[in-house]
Amino acid sequence: MKYLVNILLAILITAGAVNAQPLKGLKIYINPGHGGYDSNDRNVVIAPFQAGDTAGFWESKSNLVKGLYLKKLLESAGAQVYMSRTANRTEDDRTLSAIAEEANANRVDFMISIHSNAYNGLTNYPLMLFHGYDNNPILPQSMEVANLFWDYLFTNQVTHWTYQKRNVRGDKSFAQASWDGYGVLRPLTVPGLISEGSFHDYLPETYRLMNDDYKRMEAWHHFLAFSKYYGGNPDKKGKIAGFVKDSTQKVTGYSFVAGSKDQWLPVNGAKVTLIPGNLSYTVDPMNNGLYVFDNLDPGIYRVRAEAAPYKTIVSHDIRVDSAKVSWNAFYLIPHAVKNSENGLLSTSGDQTEIFPNPAYNELVIRNIVFHGMIDYFISDLSGRIISKGKIQDQVRENRIDVSQLSQGCYILSLNGQSKAFRRMFIKK
Repeated sequence: MKYLVNILLAILITAGAVNAQPLKGLKIYINPGHGGYDSNDRNVVIAPFQAGDTAGFWESKSNLVKGLYLKKLLESAGAQVYMSRTANRTEDDRTLSAIAEEANANRVDFMISIHSNAYNGLTNYPLMLFHGYDNNPILPQSMEVANLFWDYLFTNQVTHWTYQKRNVRGDKSFAQASWDGYGVLRPLTVPGLISEGSFHDYLPETYRLMNDDYKRMEAWHHFLAFSKYYGGNPDKKGKIAGFVKDSTQKVTGYSFVAGSKDQWLPVNGAKVTLIPGNLSYTVDPMNNGLYVFDNLDPGIYRVRAEAAPYKTIVSHDIRVDSAKVSWNAFYLIPHAVKNSENGLLSTSGDQTEIFPNPAYNELVIRNIVFHGMIDYFISDLSGRIISKGKIQDQVRENRIDVSQLSQGCYILSLNGQSKAFRRMFIKK
């Protein structure tokens, strides 16, 4: 009888541990940076909005979406959350010292100030700032959590990162010496950091940041970092995220990083369907091509993309794991493409061919109809560039060494002055 009681007690304890809120008792302070559509906020003008239109991109509005969703996630895990603001009015644009002092007064375990960055319109990477000097934080916990934040944010394969190295900096090293660090970090007596999740003046990223699901994905990665650091047990669900783009047309009207996945035209209004489940996601009209399927049980899925006048494409099998995002990119092919006035090369029926496919050590490109020097890029299915170089149009057969590629599917892109060519190939 005693043995049976012990078994039942163990079962009850285990069940309690499973159902316990993993971050219970943790106190987090969230500061969504800026506020109020004011002069110290940052408004990036993108079509179809005029300067000053609150429906367009403002950093304050973007930061607030991230902050509110992070609050929801943390509270669902049992944490106690304080926020510097929950609205976006002029009175919500508080002084940095007051924000820091409120975090101190509540003796929180951690303070996060959520921002996005800006520089020259062609830069995009995550940057984490803690108080202190590089690799020498005032409070060690600040740098430790900052590194986790960077790890999670850098997994984003929808965006294009222009800088690949870890960028976790002490604010005293990063800022001008006369500043002695940043105003929201300088007064802190509790651990904290500033998260510059991406660069909002890089216009492909600006358009992505107009999508709330994209911003919430950033907040979810913050939540996963907190859960990992404090020993929490994050949600067992996963996500599938990616984009839908035209494989034949380049973006016009705004700048992008040459050769990156951002050069290809997003397909506004494309319908993406989850298989199984028959859930659908309609790509918004904001030139980002983004889709996100949230709250998925671990398992094997496929997704289907369709839009007129393109061929419908069904993805390969996508494995979804708990507390992770599985990434998938669609590059749609029109049913029929004619050479346009700007000389854009058709994706079907043209003379250019690549072989062998599957390839082993080299890929041969034959019958190139471009003129002049041609840039080539080999990317994986997420759009990440693996290798690049140049080839000549006068050569009947150009050969590209692919022996160093891992086995899998890749996309070869050829970019001339006025033509583009894309083909998928398999590396064996």
